[in-house]
Amino acid sequence: MFVVGIIAAASKYSITYSPVTQAAPLRITGYEPTGGGKYPVVLFLHGTGIDPSAAELTTEALKYLPALERGPTEHLPVCGFIFALVQYPRFDEYEPNCDYFTDKAKAMFTDSGNALEAICSRPKADCSKGVGVAGISQGVHLAGITPTLPGLAHTITAVLQISGGTKNTYAEGLGAPVSEFDCLADAAVSPHLPRSKRLSIISGADEVFGETVDEILRQQKAMSGYDCGADLDCIQPDGSGYHIIDPAFGVRHSDTPLFIAPGNEPWSLASRIEWLMLAAYNPPPSPFWYNPLPAQCRPGVQSIPQQIFLKVLSPVLDPRQIQIQIQDLDLIL
Repeated sequence: MFVVGIIAAASKYSITYSPVTQAAPLRITGYEPTGGGKYPVVLFLHGTGIDPSAAELTTEALKYLPALERGPTEHLPVCGFIFALVQYPRFDEYEPNCDYFTDKAKAMFTDSGNALEAICSRPKADCSKGVGVAGISQGVHLAGITPTLPGLAHTITAVLQISGGTKNTYAEGLGAPVSEFDCLADAAVSPHLPRSKRLSIISGADEVFGETVDEILRQQKAMSGYDCGADLDCIQPDGSGYHIIDPAFGVRHSDTPLFIAPGNEPWSLASRIEWLMLAAYNPPPSPFWYNPLPAQCRPGVQSIPQQIFLKVLSPVLDPRQIQIQIQDLDLIL
């Protein structure tokens, strides 16, 4: 079946932010728990060229992801997260270099009028409880570099990266000047956010960040700081690390978000979002000797309605791909 987190009461919101480097406001859309209390935050950064109006459709599915709002004990904070889909500057542009990624990330996270400030100032937000960032494709670069920005070392508490790496071999093949993205390597990021708080998922057939399994492996090792030899599954006991989807599936770069949506495999979106929540959660001091996110707060399972799933993805997919996926989903569901 199609497995995701338990549904909790949530309300949709839509706001804008206006970084000083942008002429026009940028959008933030998401869901937040309807109950009282203040919550940590998870931000989603979409891929290059995804029209914001289409990207906002993904928020229709966010309410089916984990967003629990009741605290199980009097000693631990309430469980719940505010989800935010953030439109980033020049979303339809891409340059394969660290300075470019840094400028965009600053507009979202540190420049005056940034998105993080807008979200953290919401009445229900408490970013001291944790800020997780998830990114797809170019969003991987922006999410990955964010913890290294001045002042954010202890603010960004976990990062989930989907379909990204440390070198754009596709752009290189087109003749673009491309170098290794050293700003995304473990050596650059770990001093600000430990590898135990970072997770990467990518297809072994990704033609943008690697092209070959050997090169994809090399990039994932460089980005994560882990090395599991030739093993494509390098997810650690704490859930961090990397997982390379078997190249035999033939999942290309742009198809990966669709491929990982259903199921509860190591690469599946629901289980990885659950990891991001648990890794990002930064509870206040407790009288207990340990202070994990309570087991009662962990997501249960719930099916996403198929029509919502298809509504979310159809604006950015080839109709033939949609038909194939409908057939596959009929078997899964």
